[in-house]
This record gives sequence, structure tokens and C-alpha cells, in this order.
Amino acid sequence: MKIFILKPWHRIALHVILPVALTAFLFAGSLFFYNLPNFRRLLYEDNERFIREMVDIVSSLAQNYQSRVESGELTLQEAQNRFKERLRTMRYGPGKGNYFWINDLNARLIMHPYLSELEGKDVSDLADINGKRFVAEFSRVGRQQGGGYVEYMWQWHDDPNRIVPKIGYVRLFEPWGWVIGTSIYIQEVRSEIDRLTRVIHRNTAIIYLIVIALCGYVVWQGVRTEMERQRVQDDLRNSFERFKTVLDSLDAIVYVSDIFTHEVLFVNKCGLEKASGASGQYCWEILGMDQGQPCESCDMRELMDRTRQPHVPIRQIHDVARDRWYECRDQLIRWVDGRDVCLEVASDITDRKRAEQEREGLMRKLALKNEELQSIVYATSHDLRSPLINIEGFSRELGNSCGRLADLLRNPESLKCGQTILKSILEEDIPESLDFIFRNTEKMQTLVNGLLQLSRIGTAKLDFKSLDMNALLSNVLASCNYQIKTIDAQVTVESLPPAFGDYSQINQVFANLIDNALKYRQKDCPLVIRITGRRLDGMVEYTVTDNGIGIAQMHLGRIFELFQQLKPSVNPSEGVGLGLTIVKRIVDIHNGGIRVESIPGEGTTFFITLPKG
Repeated sequence: MKIFILKPWHRIALHVILPVALTAFLFAGSLFFYNLPNFRRLLYEDNERFIREMVDIVSSLAQNYQSRVESGELTLQEAQNRFKERLRTMRYGPGKGNYFWINDLNARLIMHPYLSELEGKDVSDLADINGKRFVAEFSRVGRQQGGGYVEYMWQWHDDPNRIVPKIGYVRLFEPWGWVIGTSIYIQEVRSEIDRLTRVIHRNTAIIYLIVIALCGYVVWQGVRTEMERQRVQDDLRNSFERFKTVLDSLDAIVYVSDIFTHEVLFVNKCGLEKASGASGQYCWEILGMDQGQPCESCDMRELMDRTRQPHVPIRQIHDVARDRWYECRDQLIRWVDGRDVCLEVASDITDRKRAEQEREGLMRKLALKNEELQSIVYATSHDLRSPLINIEGFSRELGNSCGRLADLLRNPESLKCGQTILKSILEEDIPESLDFIFRNTEKMQTLVNGLLQLSRIGTAKLDFKSLDMNALLSNVLASCNYQIKTIDAQVTVESLPPAFGDYSQINQVFANLIDNALKYRQKDCPLVIRITGRRLDGMVEYTVTDNGIGIAQMHLGRIFELFQQLKPSVNPSEGVGLGLTIVKRIVDIHNGGIRVESIPGEGTTFFITLPKG
């Protein structure tokens, strides 16, 4: 395996010059394409806000005069004359060149410090070089909006030959019907913006020169350091090659990974041939772990606190992609670049693990068979005994009836007198006995067929695969559609995660549970069935909930036993109590689980756990 080590100039370019250049580029980009345009906009808006505030101040002054009129201190004419003369002399801005004017709502000029000859006249036709009648526009904005901005063209200060854009703000002073306004030259705002922009450009250039000088110094110092580092790494490379030769000779997967990032730095020859990963991946990918994070049993960080001893705790890891098991040992070592890394040796223990799993599987099957055998022994000794006793008893009754009939037939005289007795024997006693014998025989046949059906579950060949549970439930409900419609039941199935199992048997599980819900419903309220599912750790759990008659707490432990019918009076002609027994047996075969919660009179919920698909 080739170790690539960056040259000094490459390392400096990658770790120093590139980040600094990128930072400078982003800084310049944000400055010239975002900050400066935004600064210009804000400065322009600030000047607009300034002239609006100036008009607001003057309007406040007019309001003060109006208050004096209302108090009787001044007449209206006196107040307006004083306000006009005071406003005529008011100036602000650079060189005190900005002023105020007044016109009314009919575009009649009330006061203008430089156009006094037009005061009192209608100037609605007064227009700029673009034909815009700006005084009429002042009146319109004041009348319709109460105040606002108006752009127009006007001469530059005292130079009538230079026409430039201005922006003005006007506000209606309602008590007098006057529109008060002021304006500023847009060119002055732009000049101030250009001046500040030049300052920013100059400062930016100075900063760039300083950064370039610092980068040059850092590069010079870095090259000196890297030259020494290169010499040390050459020595480490030679040592590593010897170390690699030893690791490649081992008949085990050996790889080295970073303690903090978990990135794989080296994989030996055996690892490249047998494992699913290579250098550059993460450690959990080397052994085929299908995950995006370190293993739960990972102890890399703990290695930092240990001394470098040859033995550390053993972990077992499963390569899912190749179905291989490994026994792993971790050791902290010093890597070629000087950092502490984790050396892991993974020995293949697949054969041993499979033998253990096979033994565990046989033990589980043996336990299930023992449980099944105990159930069958109990059933044959208890449930089959009852019909046998009934058959035996009624066979004796049949024998007695036949004996009495024979006695009557042997004695003709008795036969003539015993017509009533003969009729009772032939029409009542014998048919009754035969009927009981036939019914108990049928019951025995049903029980034997049930036992055969149960025994076939564990011997049938199964096809395990990922199951689309939504499609499976759709098929189950389709087969029960007539019963559901007949009793007007409401069945809700939420989105279900996939499971892993045999389609036919899982279909039977849910068919039996839904059939139970339909069978043991409450007669006085509509049946509601709800089926949900959720993911657990490596498993999926499904629930089947109904609002049926429920199950008493004392019976919950018996419902999965053979031939248990807790409510035989509901429909004694249906089933022999094997439905839930079959459900539990199927779930056990799938290495799953089933439990039940129920409240009598409110309903029942079955929880079925299966391997995830």
C-alpha cells in the first residue's frame, strides 16, 4: 500500500494560502456585491428620512402657531405671515443650501425663498425639463396621501444652466390647507456615497497587502518546518513498510483507523481479500456494518486512557453483507504521521458462530416441540377424553335399548302388550343414543383435525422474505369483506412497515385475529377495528385493536392454549379454540412475540412483534 505524503509547498498551499485566499475572495465578494450596494441603499434611505424629519419639524412649528390662533393670542393671518417669514429664512444641509417652500392644494405658491415673484400665483403649469409639473404633483400627493416623496429636475444651486435631479418630501398641514415641502440634490447624496466608497476601497487594499505579507511569512516558516517534517516522515515510511510486511503475513483482517474520525488508514492483504472495505472508508464499513456511525460497542476513545498493553477486551462484529462473524481486538499504536491510532485485529469466527446459532436454533425448536407435545398430551388426555366417555356411556344406553328390544321380540305375547315400549325404544332411545354418539365422534374428528393442522405449522416448508404488510392486510380484508359489510364494521389500517417472514403464515396470523374481532363483537354497538405498526430495534410491532366484548384479566394467560374458547356461547358452531394457538405458534416460528391487553366491555388489543423487512 502506497503512503502519500504532501510536499512542503503543497501542504502550505492547501492549509495556509488556499484558506486565506478563499477568505479574501469571500470578503471582497461580500463587500463589493452586498455590503456596498446595501450601504448605498441605506445612505439614500437615510437622506430621504432626514428630509421627511425636517418637514415634520417645520409642521410642528406650524402647529405651534395654530395653537396660538386657537388660544386667541394671534389671528390666523398673523400666524400664517409669521410662519411664512420664519420659514423663508430657514436653511440646512451642506453650505446651508437647502430650503423650504409652501403651496396650497390648488398648486398656488404660498412661499418660496427664491421665487418670491410667483407667490400667490397659480403655478400648476410649472414643469421641469422632462415636462413633469412638479408643483401640481406636490399638491396631489398632499391631497391624496397627506405626505410623500416627489422626484423632479431643478437647477444646481445658483447655476441655471445645470439641471440635476432632486428628491423632495411634502406634507399637508390640514388646518391651513398648505403643503409644506423641502428637497435635496440627489447628486450630493451620490457624491457622499462615492467618497465613502473610495475610503473603503483604500482600506481594503491596505488590508490585502497586510494579508499577503503575513501569508508570505507563514509560507517561509512553514517550508522550513515541513522540510524537517519530511525527513522524519521518510524514516517513518521505512518503518511502516516493515510493519506492513508483518501485518500482511497474518491470517486475519488487520486495519488501522483514526481514533476520533474513525477513518481507515490501512488494511492488510487479508483484509483487502476478505473484507468489504479498503483504506479511505470508515472502520465500521471494513467489516460490512450497515450503519452510518460507530458501533455501540466501540471503545476507541477509551484506548486513549489505557496503557499500550497487548490485550484488550474482545468484541464480536457481524459482516451483514457477507454473513461473516469476526472476533475483534483493539490496540493503541503510534502511526506513521505521529498520531495515536487504533490497530484492530479481526479473526474470522464464522464457523464457530454458525455452530452456536445452529445449537441455539435446535434448542429453541426443542423447547417449542416440548411445549407442543405437552399441549397435545393435555389435549388428548382431557379434551378427547370427554367425547370418548360420552360415546362409551351412550353406547351402553344403546346396548340396553337393544337388549330390551330383543326381550320384546323373543316373547310375542309381550310384544302385543308392549307396543308403547317398542315405539319408545325405536323412536326415542335408540335415535337419541346414536345422535349423541355421532356428535361426539364429529367432535373427536374436529379435535384430531385441529391437532393435525397445528402440527403441520412446524413442519411446512417456509419461504422467508420481506413482506409488504400494507398489501398483505389488503388481501386479508378482501377475504373478510362479506363479513365486514354484513355487520357494518369499520376497519382502519394505518401505513405499516415491512416485516420478514412467510407470506402464507403471516397472512393466517392477521386473518385469525380479524376473524376473532368479528366473532367476539358487542351486539349493541358498531364494531371498530384499528391496525397500526411501528419500527423497534431490529423488529416491527403491529397492533390489532377492537372494541369488542373484551377478555377478563383471569383468562388472558389461557387464550393461547389448545382448545380454549372463553366465550363458547357467542357462536358455539364456529371453531374449537385453535385460532390464537395457531397465531402464537406461527409467531414463535418467526422468532417474534405476541401479547394481549384487554378490558372487558371495552375491547382488546393484540401486539405482534416480527423481524423487520
